[in-house]
Amino acid sequence: IRKHLSHKNNLYKGINFKNTIAYLFSKYELPFYKKFLNKKKIRIYGIPKHERQWIKFLLNQNKKTINKKKYIFIISRPTSGTIKISKRIEFLQWIKKIATQYNLEVIIKLHPKELKDNLYQSIFGTGENKIKYKFSVKHPFVLGRDCTLAICYYSGVPVDLINLEVPTIELSDFRGIPDDDHKYSLRNNNSEAIREYRYLNLVLGASTYAEFKKHIIGIFNDKRKIVNKLQRNYRKVFVTTRKINNLISDEIKNEIL
Repeated sequence: IRKHLSHKNNLYKGINFKNTIAYLFSKYELPFYKKFLNKKKIRIYGIPKHERQWIKFLLNQNKKTINKKKYIFIISRPTSGTIKISKRIEFLQWIKKIATQYNLEVIIKLHPKELKDNLYQSIFGTGENKIKYKFSVKHPFVLGRDCTLAICYYSGVPVDLINLEVPTIELSDFRGIPDDDHKYSLRNNNSEAIREYRYLNLVLGASTYAEFKKHIIGIFNDKRKIVNKLQRNYRKVFVTTRKINNLISDEIKNEIL
């Protein structure tokens, strides 16, 4: 989806795709792959890891509740030229405010590049309103299973969490950053630069605290309604194929043998 929506195809020119079969998540990816592959070599089946059997198996390996109290699950990523540290600090202050107001704890899954970063400690563990937080290396499905809601700064994990009936708020704000400094040119109704998951309404996007708080209130007032909407948007984008993993593995074996 990212490849198709961003129109950045030059990287793949000159590569021999003669013996390639592409298993696509979505019809949105088809125009991109049709430039390189025969239609017979393209199968749009959906996302294998979203198969219910696989999710059930994974969660059964981790039956123990991750946290006794209600919590926010943060899907983190490192700061960069487009994800400014000043903006990240502002986002963390918003989260801290919400966690305090709704008596929520926080569980954070760090990106590997953040392991030596103490940004979360400096915000959540200081000041008058310290909040309870901890880091975890558990699988996102396991961390998402029992959370009240998830928060990211840009990630594909929220698409996974839709299958667990978990809404995710994406905190992102590219205002003031020149267009050629970020990877995408997608826009929302306010003409703000956004990335593909916000564009496809697979996350609840927020660039301001007012937008963030509105989503929080919506989740607490009627989480089911929010989840239903995200699931409808998911079905508009992604195909769901019964026994997808068996189907793909059988096709691969038939091609090899």
